[in-house]
Amino acid sequence: MQVARVAGNAMARLAEVLVATFRLQIELPRRAGGSTDYEIVREYSDVAQRLPPAFVGTLDALLRRQMVAAAERMWSTDDEKVAVT
Repeated sequence: MQVARVAGNAMARLAEVLVATFRLQIELPRRAGGSTDYEIVREYSDVAQRLPPAFVGTLDALLRRQMVAAAERMWSTDDEKVAVT
């Protein structure tokens, strides 16, 4: 349950960053340039179809590297052996 909660929080924060980045880097300049709502929504749709597969591959590589780094660090457990310290 704890892993699901942490993963959910991480994905929510990541989604917020991605949407904010898209809006700042793509939507706002397009609006300033006179693009219609339809054109902007269409671009959102195109990005939503292309981005996740490539981005998930990158996340996979990053997660694997972070797991290796975590395994390389020294660690131990608490006295009850329920938490890593």
